[in-house]
Amino acid sequence: MKKPVEATLLSLHLFNERAHKLANSRFLAWLKRCGNKQPEMKLILQRNWLAYSDLNSEDLDSFCLNLRLLIQDRDGFSIRCLSRIYEQFPEDYREAKDAFCFVRQGLNEFLMGESLVQLQGCRPLSHRELLNVILYGGITHNNLRYYRDFLRLTRAGVFSSLVFGIFWNITLTLNSAIQRIALLNQEVIEWEMESRSSPKQIEN
Repeated sequence: MKKPVEATLLSLHLFNERAHKLANSRFLAWLKRCGNKQPEMKLILQRNWLAYSDLNSEDLDSFCLNLRLLIQDRDGFSIRCLSRIYEQFPEDYREAKDAFCFVRQGLNEFLMGESLVQLQGCRPLSHRELLNVILYGGITHNNLRYYRDFLRLTRAGVFSSLVFGIFWNITLTLNSAIQRIALLNQEVIEWEMESRSSPKQIEN
């Protein structure tokens, strides 16, 4: 099996660029600073699902737009795209391959789990389904498949503030997995660069 080629390394690099933007985003900084803060009743009564006066909705939008690139396959460096790349790595990269599979499996198990958010007359949404409704129904897209459910979830007063709390837990879990994958990517990139720069032994 061939070793990683330039296009492969570029995909890992592009993933890491976006992961870096997530890690240094203003929204994530707000979560770390105010994650235990109680939502503001004045904003809840106004049916504002972002019930925190010091939370900038544009910071959330920016975070979600970068997140979308890492979970959608369109640009070729999503987590799913990287899984196909890691599968093709030779046995020399077995440790990185196994670590990537472990992180991805744990993330998928979390996303398949119930979110405790339930639309009227329906079963509880999984974490993945809730993420899709919020991202594609109103923040990064206005997909009609999700738009009405997005409005139901984000214009329901106290319930909507609870939805936001669950959503930010999903984003924290996603970011944690993404940062771990970024570390693996960096190791692979460094291994490959080191192997290319090492002098080749001449066989007698």
